[in-house]
Amino acid sequence: MHNGNIRAPSTMVAPAAWLAIIMTTATVLLLASLHVLSPEFAPSWHMVSEYAFGHHGLLLALMFLSWGISSWALAVAI
Repeated sequence: MHNGNIRAPSTMVAPAAWLAIIMTTATVLLLASLHVLSPEFAPSWHMVSEYAFGHHGLLLALMFLSWGISSWALAVAI
C-alpha cells in the first residue's frame, strides 16, 4: 500500500545533495570565521572544540550543527 506522505527516493536525492553542499559551505565559512575571530587559538596546535573556551561558543555550536546536517544530507543523497 502506498502512503501519500512518503516521497519516492529519487525525488529526495537532489534536494538532499543541495542541502549537503549548502551546509558544507556554511560549515567551512563558520570555521574560517572562528579562526579570524579567535586568533588566540592557533589552528595548527588546538582542536576545533577548544574554540568553545573563547567568546564565540555559539559560532562553534552552529558550525557543529551545520556539519551534522551536511553529513546526514549527504548520507540521504548517496
